[in-house]
Amino acid sequence: MDVAPADCAVLVGVALRAPDFVRQVRAPQSHAALVARASTRSPDEVYARRWAQQAGHVGRILDDLHELGVLVVEEWARLEQLDLVTRGRAAVVVATHNTGAALQMHDAYAPHDTVAAAVGAYRGCLDLCSCRSIDLLPLVRAAAPDARLVIAKRKLSLVFHMSLIRATLRSLAVRPRPYEHALSEVAAEFVLRSME
Repeated sequence: MDVAPADCAVLVGVALRAPDFVRQVRAPQSHAALVARASTRSPDEVYARRWAQQAGHVGRILDDLHELGVLVVEEWARLEQLDLVTRGRAAVVVATHNTGAALQMHDAYAPHDTVAAAVGAYRGCLDLCSCRSIDLLPLVRAAAPDARLVIAKRKLSLVFHMSLIRATLRSLAVRPRPYEHALSEVAAEFVLRSME
């Protein structure tokens, strides 16, 4: 089924506030912690700089998605607007952290069962490449057993995946087609460009 950006929804569970981000990256094996140990700067300085880069980049991408007409749900208060069963042909779940029983959204923690209920009995394409919450992922998959799932073979960085989502949706704005086809084409182009 052909998809345009207005047919898409992106559910965002990302630490965009500095204290939340710092708490996540202090984990001993996180990339930021490894960078901080190798840096001549203090860990807090490294974390603050990485947070500013991530929040700025993701914020710009979310602004672009809004302009394309994508339904972007960042707040728990707007979660009921994520009516995928009647609205969406493609949906993306971005959850970059594992917080136990809740997804950290911009304004509050949304219980995982509430998020799964918002996904509902969705049958379209469900992009879970950036759903890293080991507690949320099975609930979303169970809530939408008939959805066409897109799952990454390898862990993607938030910035890379968000850039990939934006490029895919821009491509769909030019030429509507199934989301997973556009994502594959854009991903192949990203890889080829990086190898040049």
